[in-house]
Amino acid sequence: MVLPLVLVFVIVLSLFVFSMLYSRTETRQKNLITFHYLKAHYMAQSGIQHAMMKINLLPDEAFEAAARQYGICALDDNPSLTGVGGGGNSDLMDLFTSDLRSDDLGVPETSGWGYEVKKIKTIAAHRKGNRMVALIEIESHGWAIEGRGKLQKRTEIVKKSISVTKSG
Repeated sequence: MVLPLVLVFVIVLSLFVFSMLYSRTETRQKNLITFHYLKAHYMAQSGIQHAMMKINLLPDEAFEAAARQYGICALDDNPSLTGVGGGGNSDLMDLFTSDLRSDDLGVPETSGWGYEVKKIKTIAAHRKGNRMVALIEIESHGWAIEGRGKLQKRTEIVKKSISVTKSG
């Protein structure tokens, strides 16, 4: 009489322990995947912040590169915006974006993390009052390699559109 009761108790207890351990390992793997995604996403966001900092520090150079990429002369105070749009030269913009990447973060336990601003593209240019404004789109790629959980390299792409104004 006691033996069936003990067997039922042992089986129920072992099922409870098994389900608890299984749930814990599944939750741990999901947390690793989420953390892996967040690392890559925030690395891409840091690339956007790096580009915006450079644009804020060098607004004239940023506007000149954007205007040349769009096909208008940055030195002309009253350019014609009709018939232009993407037909310019992107050499200056390529030079402007050449150092917008993380080579080595220099932070312990961050090997395999990084970002690179792949392109800054001039979308449009217009006049706002007496100032020229170029609308640009920044595209940054961030990546993270996670050694735990047998996860592969994760890459995230973040885009942001901002306006650059000709100073003066």
